[in-house]
Formats: sequence, structure tokens, C-alpha cells
Amino acid sequence: MHIKAIGIISLLLSTVLSAEIHYLSKEKIAELSKKSKFLSKPYMKIIEGIDENNTYFLDLIYRGKPVNCFIDKKTGVLYKGERYDAEGKISTFIKSPQRMAKFKKAVTDGVSFSYGNGKKDLYIFTDPECPYCRRFEQQAKGLLDDYKVHVILYPLRFHKHAPAMAEWILQGTNDKEKHVRMEKLMVENNQEYKAFESKDKKPFKYSDTVQKILNRGVQAVRFLNVRGTPAVFDEHFNKLNWGKFLQEERQKKPNASSSQK
Repeated sequence: MHIKAIGIISLLLSTVLSAEIHYLSKEKIAELSKKSKFLSKPYMKIIEGIDENNTYFLDLIYRGKPVNCFIDKKTGVLYKGERYDAEGKISTFIKSPQRMAKFKKAVTDGVSFSYGNGKKDLYIFTDPECPYCRRFEQQAKGLLDDYKVHVILYPLRFHKHAPAMAEWILQGTNDKEKHVRMEKLMVENNQEYKAFESKDKKPFKYSDTVQKILNRGVQAVRFLNVRGTPAVFDEHFNKLNWGKFLQEERQKKPNASSSQK
């Protein structure tokens, strides 16, 4: 009973804390856009905003990329970029429950396969031919045990072998086999995918099942505004610097046998 009581108190506390976030109405966002020459530019779109008493905290798309802005209510001065408190902690925009639900559906629908039994979710957009994606997989080996890893395969157009690679991976009979195939290809440089490559000059044609999986992945790419691979997101769909992320995970597990290639 005591443990349950603590759980209930924690839930109530988190509900109260989330209720203290005052999201801006569509009308207020439109008003701010009209007042600011910067925010009214055609390549600018405010997604959401939070009223912080003295400041408006804005989450927006600027020239196709996500960015945060802060407006001083008193002076009207706008600051673009990151904000840190006195202890060096970065201000992270907390998406509204409605927006989180849309993100959750779009991204989870786009997952190619998942692996791991960790308590935290991790979303990885990857191209099997991308050298940086391969480096990520090599360095991440043995470091992600705390996560349930959700892989979204995103073969980039300029990688000519990526379609056959994705097809071979997704021909696995279940998530475990798909993960094994991905590691064999990206970590061990396995060449079995070549059996799926076309012998003529015609564009690669995916099987119907794989095409549907990749199409859903593209929707997730658009929703999270993924601009390249690898792209790594935490359980709240905040983008992570993958190099820094792996470094932090490595420090937690100094004995992990991750490759440094």
C-alpha cells in the first residue's frame, strides 16, 4: 500500500506540473507572427508556444529546420537558438499532449522493426549504406541495453546499394532476424544483400510489403523533419547529438565492448 501511495502521489505531481504549462492559442501565435518581422517571414512557421510569464518560448520551423525562439514580453526582443539556465541546463520545449499523440502515432507507425528490452524508447533513422550510420551501429554495439530501440530504415536516394540493403534487411521473418541482418550488414560488412540487386540498369523495385514499411517510415521522417542519417530521437522525440549520446552511454558502461571503427 505504501508503494502504491507513492506512485499515486508521483502521478498527481506530474499531472500538476504538466498543467502549469500554458500553451499559446492559435490566435495568440497568429498575433505574435504578425507583430514580428522575423516570425512573419514565409520560411518561418511557429508550431507551438508556451507562455512563461515574462517570456514566450516558441517551437518553430526555420528554413526547414526545427529551432527555438524566445520573446521578451517587456522589450519585444526575440532570441533564436538555445537557452541555458545558471547550472548549464538547456531549455527543452515540452510538446503539448495533443502534439505528442500525433508524433507518437506517426513515428511508431513508421518503425521498420524494434529490438531490446530496455525501459526507455530510442528512435533511430538510418540508411544501411550511409557511412555515418554504419559508424553509429559499430560504436553503439553493447551500449543500448537500457533502451527499446526502434529502427526506421530511410534509404537515401543517392546511395545506389541502399534499396537492396533495406530489402534484404526487411525480408527477415521477424524483428529479431531483421536486427541480426542489419548488424551483419552494417557492422560486419556482410554482402548477402547483393542477391537482391538488379542485374540490369532499371531502378530498384521493392517488394510490396517492404515498400509499405518504407512509405510509413517516410511519413515519420516528414513528421520529425529528419534531414539526414543517422538521426536519433529520445522517447519524447527530442533529437539527440548521436556522438555525444554514445559518449555518455559509454561513460555509464566503461566495460562495454563497442567498436571504435
